[in-house]
Parts: sequence; C-alpha cells; structure tokens
Amino acid sequence: MFDRWLLPLVVRLQIRKDERERGDIPGWVMITLMTVAIATAIWTLVSDELMDTLKGVLENVTGDNGNAS
Repeated sequence: MFDRWLLPLVVRLQIRKDERERGDIPGWVMITLMTVAIATAIWTLVSDELMDTLKGVLENVTGDNGNAS
C-alpha cells in the first residue's frame, strides 16, 4: 500500500540530494584561473622589488654581504 507513493518519493529525494552535492566544477575552475591571473599580474608588477628583498634577507641570514674573502 505504501509502496505506491513511498518509493517514488524516496527516489525523488535521492535525486535532489545527489544534484545538491554534485558541486560547481566550472565555478572552481574559474576561481583557480582568476587566482593564477591575479598572482601573475602582481608578480610581473613587483618582481624586481621582491627579488631585491629576497636577496637582502638571504644575505642577512647567511652573513654574505657580497665580500669575497
């Protein structure tokens, strides 16, 4: 008696649950591509300053100030 309406209801609820949990793959791809684009743009704008800063930090850590002994 309950099989007539219960089974289709359970099937419909399962389908809706699967659709909700599927995720939004194109959205994640777009976010990843935009993040890479922003990081690349920032890197091209400030790469010289970043390299100079990194060299300065490494020189301070190693104690090498460009003087060859």
